[in-house]
Amino acid sequence: MSSKTYSSSPGIWRSVGWAMAASPAAGGSRVGFALHTLWSVLTHPSSLSRWMTVVHEMHGRGLAPDLPSEFLRALRPHVNRGTGVAARCNQLIDHFDWLETAFYPSSLRNLMEHGGIDLIDLPAPGGYGALKLRLRRASTNSPEGELLLCLTLHRDLSTRADAGIDVAV
Repeated sequence: MSSKTYSSSPGIWRSVGWAMAASPAAGGSRVGFALHTLWSVLTHPSSLSRWMTVVHEMHGRGLAPDLPSEFLRALRPHVNRGTGVAARCNQLIDHFDWLETAFYPSSLRNLMEHGGIDLIDLPAPGGYGALKLRLRRASTNSPEGELLLCLTLHRDLSTRADAGIDVAV
């Protein structure tokens, strides 16, 4: 979406425009997502305001570079099927609170900004440079959840261009 910096917390009504600009969920439409967002803003303004405050604070610290996508994470229907908006906002707020208490600041920054944290180096199969178990943040559109545990195979660690291939996620 955008990497615009917001000096003050945007109002929750902005999210309707963000939903129109966002890529639709699988099998959905932008208009449908925008209508779902509008309905959510009308029926759950306090929960969404709390979520906006958390996302804006994370954005201000550089831990959520794309504020609109992060905010819409609470409203994507394929992620929260069967969970109400208020419950989903509470889950996300609790998740971010847990992240901040579970990781050192440098590890949290690596997780949120730099592609993840290497947990362990495993013996690589022949012809490969390394096999790593990595904890990575899921994309904001991912139906999988908030964190991914990836088994990544690297051909050559001497070049920075080798981002690796996820063998299992």
